[in-house]
Parts: sequence; structure tokens; C-alpha cells
Amino acid sequence: MRIERLDRLTRSRRLIPGAIVVVALIFAVIWRRLDLPLPECALRAATGVPCPTCGSTRLLEALGEGDPIGAAAANPLVFAAIVLMILWAVASAAGWRVVATRVERRILAGIGTVIVVTGWGYSIWRGG
Repeated sequence: MRIERLDRLTRSRRLIPGAIVVVALIFAVIWRRLDLPLPECALRAATGVPCPTCGSTRLLEALGEGDPIGAAAANPLVFAAIVLMILWAVASAAGWRVVATRVERRILAGIGTVIVVTGWGYSIWRGG
């Protein structure tokens, strides 16, 4: 893997996902301020099995209250994803990107799959 500097146009395009995350967080804050009912997990309602992101609502509430430990406990997988997205957004804003070969991308995809399956298994084991 190597790190490259992005040109200005590419850098601005890479900020779009980060902007979407910010808009989603603002939407979530407004949702909670209006005291609207929280959505239920469709998979859990249908099967009784929690989905890989079950606990995300509690995670966001804990983050909103300034409790990162409680947030990580609610769903470690989503917490780690949020941390990685923040790091990625900072690197993109700075104009950097990581370039991986095809083999490195496959290895990273395999590692990501193992992490998601492990996180989901943890969520099922603890009961969501």
C-alpha cells in the first residue's frame, strides 16, 4: 500500500460521503429532539435475531451524551466503523488517499468480512 496526494477536484468529491454522514447525524439529533419513536430493527422483529447494526441507536445516544465507552459497548462493530470513517474523512480533507493493490484489497475485504461476522456473532451472543 502507498499513500498519494489527491488533486483538488478528487478531494472535493471524496468529501461527499462525509457530508452525508454529517447530514444523517443532524437528522438523528433532530429526530431525538422531537422525541419521535425510535425505529425498530426489521430483522429482529421478524426473526428475533439482531442484525449486525443492532445497538446503533443506543450507540448514537451514548455518543450524544459524551459516553464513548458506553457507545463502544452498545455495538463495537459500528463504533469502530464510525472511528474509521472519521479518520478517512480527515485524510480525505487533507488530500491523502491510500492506494492498495488488487491482492491488498482482497486481503482487506477478507479482514473486513471476518470483522463483520465476528461483530454480528457478538451481537447475537449478547442478545443485541
